[in-house]
Amino acid sequence: MIVKARKDAPENSQIRSQIFDYWDCFQGVLIEKGNRATPSQICIAFLTSVRELTQKLLLVKHKVFSFAGGKAAEANTMPDLNTFNYQTGEQLGLLKVFYRNEDEILLGANTKRINLRISLFLEEVQTEPQRSLSFTTTVVYNDFFGRIIFFLIKPLHKILARYLLKSMIEKIQHLGIPNN
Repeated sequence: MIVKARKDAPENSQIRSQIFDYWDCFQGVLIEKGNRATPSQICIAFLTSVRELTQKLLLVKHKVFSFAGGKAAEANTMPDLNTFNYQTGEQLGLLKVFYRNEDEILLGANTKRINLRISLFLEEVQTEPQRSLSFTTTVVYNDFFGRIIFFLIKPLHKILARYLLKSMIEKIQHLGIPNN
């Protein structure tokens, strides 16, 4: 599966109206068999992928801490993702839904240092049953430390964004879409 960087965000994406200091966009092709994925289902695939990645990273952290004689904190549990409606204003752990329509869900978080937005955008392509899925991130730096922090994590962010997009597409294609 190929995930590629885009030169801009999808034309009809709500994220294009955002003001930002940094942005990137990655896109992959989603081949849907049967039911078509909704923004809510894409969001569930995203959050599940984040959860799995976080668990892997925490396992590595735990092993490092254990090896060094320390004790790592337990991971926070994310609530059941199927209990949410994925509507504007709803809070999903650290992320809030800022916008949603039939093609896109815009998640984000505002912190002391940065404001983060993540757009998951479904776009029609010429060949049925394919659609493209774009993963766009924007960041606003709220202070000098936010700029420094994001500068340090930006290379890792780009790797993780590609990984998460690929994981989301695989989940949707291989596990199928449940009827809602």
